[in-house]
Parts: sequence; C-alpha cells; structure tokens
Amino acid sequence: MGGLLHFVAVVAAILAGCVPSLSAEIRVLDLKAPLLGDESDVRKERQCHIRLEGILEKGDLEKLKQALPDDFRGYILCLDSAGGSFAEALRFIKYFQERPFGTWVGERRRCESACALIFMAGSEFAFEAGEYPWRRMHPKARLGFHSPDLVVGDGQYDAAAVNHAYKVALQTISEAVGLLQAKRDFDGLLWFKPSLLLTLLSTPPDSMHYVETVDEAGLWGIEIYPGPRATSVSEAALSVGCSNALDWVVDRRVGKREQSQFRVQASDTQFGRKWVLEADAMNSSQCTFDLNRELSALETGVRVETVGGDDGGGGMYRLSPIAFLKADTLLASLQIDAEETPALPSGATCLVVKDGTITDREPCRKEVRQDAKAGEVFDFVWPSGGKTVVRVRPAKLEINGAPASYVDAPQGENAQCAVNRKTNNVFCVSPSF
Repeated sequence: MGGLLHFVAVVAAILAGCVPSLSAEIRVLDLKAPLLGDESDVRKERQCHIRLEGILEKGDLEKLKQALPDDFRGYILCLDSAGGSFAEALRFIKYFQERPFGTWVGERRRCESACALIFMAGSEFAFEAGEYPWRRMHPKARLGFHSPDLVVGDGQYDAAAVNHAYKVALQTISEAVGLLQAKRDFDGLLWFKPSLLLTLLSTPPDSMHYVETVDEAGLWGIEIYPGPRATSVSEAALSVGCSNALDWVVDRRVGKREQSQFRVQASDTQFGRKWVLEADAMNSSQCTFDLNRELSALETGVRVETVGGDDGGGGMYRLSPIAFLKADTLLASLQIDAEETPALPSGATCLVVKDGTITDREPCRKEVRQDAKAGEVFDFVWPSGGKTVVRVRPAKLEINGAPASYVDAPQGENAQCAVNRKTNNVFCVSPSF
C-alpha cells in the first residue's frame, strides 16, 4: 500500500504543480507584427505577439483565448515562467493542436517545468508543407525540465481514492506522451524525443536540467535565435555537422562518443559543390552535402543526407547553424550580433506595501542573473539606485536575503507580490518576477 500512496502523491504533484499558486499574466504586445507563415517578405523580423509571464494555474488558457481575435493565425507566444500547474500546461498543449502558436523564450527570460512543456508544443503551419515545430530560445535564455515535486498533505487514502488517482494519472500521462511524442516534424523526426522525456523524469524536483549546450538544443529540435555567426564552408565544419547529425537523428547525444574522423570527397556539380563524408566504412555511415555555388557560409536551411549504417537514421534533414559547432559548445558562449536580439521589455513598476497601504510606487529596472547556489536572482533597481533582490527557487523564495512567500496583490493592482517574513513588508512588481 505504501507504493500506491507514493504514486497518489506523485499524481497530486503532477496535477497541482510544484510552485506557489499565482495566476500568470497574459499580455498582448503587437498583434500586427509579422505572422508565422507570411513569406511575402522573408526579411521581416519575427516578434512576440503575446507574452505569458508568471506562474501557470487553472484559467490561464481562458485568459489567452479572451485576448485573441477569432480569426488569428501565425502568432508567437513568448514565455517567461517558472512553471506551475501541469494540468493547465496540458490544456495549452491541446489548444495548440487546434490553433498552432510559435513559442519563444527571450534573452534572460526563463521557461521551466510546466512552461517547458508548453514551449515544446510550439509550431507553425506552413502552406503546402504542413505543421512543423517552431520553438525558439535565446542562447542566454533558461529552458529547464524536471520531474514533478512531491507536495502532499497528511491524510489517509482509501482504495477508492487510490483507484481514482491511478486512472487520472494514466489519462494525464497518456495525453502528455500522446500530444508531445506522436507528432513528427517536416523531416520525419519526433517533436519530443525519448531522450528528453528520460531527462525530464530523471531530474529530481528540487533540481532543474537546463538546455545549455549545442548538443541538447540540436538533439531536441530547439532553434537557437539569434544564432551564432555563420560558419564558413570548410571540411572541418562539415565534419562537425555530419557527426552531430548522425547522432541526433537516432536520438543519441554526441557527447557519448568521440568526434568522428571522416574521409572526405568533394566534387563540383552543375550548381555548386558536393561533399561526401564517410564516418565508418565498416557500416557505411556517411553524410552528403550538396551546396549551392553561392553559399559561402553555413546558414539556416543547409540540408544533409545521412546514411546511418547499423544505427539507422538515413534520410534528408535540415540543419540549423548551431549544428556546425562542436556539440559541447555552451549556448551562452555563442557570439551573436547584438542588433539581431529581439527587443523584450525589461522595465517594470515596483511597489512596497506596509500595513495594507502602498507606501512606494516607482518605475524600476528588472535585471536577471544566475547564481549556482541561490538559483535565479532578480535585481529590481529603483530610481534612487537602491535594489530589491528576489531569489526564486522551486521550493524557496527570498527577498533581500529573508524568507518570503507569495501573497495576493492589493485590490486593483495587476502585479505579483511577496511578503518579506522578516519585515512583514510586501514587495510587488508588474510585470511579474
């Protein structure tokens, strides 16, 4: 019976989420920005149409629907959330099956836990090409996965409660796997790889597995934007791209083996140059790149034909620019052009509430940094130069080094608030931290 009680606890955690209940904020940014699928001018810069910020809870999808016009298409939903209700994330994923959204995590933004599942459901419907993944993260964003927290109150569970929880759990897990793993992209690859599911389930709830390397982003089909400065066409760069591709298409991390040494053959064609890289003559693993003559750098859209030998994985695949970088390259170290970075607002309004009265209300600047021990740290800089420092971890919240907990905002205020348990003062910020 003890094992079943543990299972019930896990189910409760999955359905309830592992972070304090505080509804997310849905913000309409610019519904007239260029749409996904609009190829009338490929030079148009993609922008966020709507942003979801804060903790997910039941009802947030309905708020999103209310913010949308009836005939919308091709919108990009930008995400900045520490997670929340896993059940609500599933509602978002179901809705995305009917009305596709692109998903984007911007510079110094985060998308963790339940939010990361919504991110992985991002897609675009392209005319004559069908639906394929459209999920972007900035190289300095934080995309994190972990298993559900175990948050269960004291009490006894009878057989009926256990049986009901078991049925609900099977249905919930079945929906998650069915919606995120059943689809395949334009190249026939799974949207949600088994290796990512294994990573999610094997990461403890008090930890977070962040997507930090070229290997993981490429393996799990996550587009990094802005991407790295384009790599020049060379034998060395194509060898790296081939090695990465041969592993990624069979859902294998490149880091599990040494970088392959290739036998390279290059020949001129009618339209450019053909490169054939043979990785292993024993089982015929190889890559073929047929590049246009005008192509001097390995940018978006380069395709590779692979033959995986005993491992399988043969086919034609599109490679992103990061595929030509070594697999262990840290995303945060990528050299990008500053002007390519999408503009996301970093301004905020900060409030202090004492004894139920708002005593301070001023514009403030929101800065985000990472601390190996303290988790994610938000510095809110006041006009005077003073700072309010908020540290956020899955199971702990601090304000200026003191324990804190989430509380409701004052009536009429659209803000996220927390009370400093040492001073009993309430700090609020809009948009949320």
